[in-house]
Amino acid sequence: MPQLNELKNKYKDKGLRTVAVHLPRYEADTDLEKVISNIEEYCIDDICAVDNKYQLRNAFLNEQGWVPVYYLFDAEGKLKSRAAGEFGIGVITAALEKMFAPKAMTANT
Repeated sequence: MPQLNELKNKYKDKGLRTVAVHLPRYEADTDLEKVISNIEEYCIDDICAVDNKYQLRNAFLNEQGWVPVYYLFDAEGKLKSRAAGEFGIGVITAALEKMFAPKAMTANT
């Protein structure tokens, strides 16, 4: 989470918006009161969704239930990158750097 928070802070002024999605792995993980408690405990300030029915997981082809999983969409809502697991944050970092790279200046001729 610290690495994700760094990315959020780095790119928020450039238009990055984030949504947290709770994906239960076990029956006990579907307890909404516990989910809310964890959101508060970890100071998650994103919009939060709960995917107890696996609708988002299935829509984005995460049949394995990877946690964490990161999806990066552009301003038009097109999926630009997807990454999961312990190395997922690195993949998303590289994708964000590319997405928010300074645009080359063109000379007016």
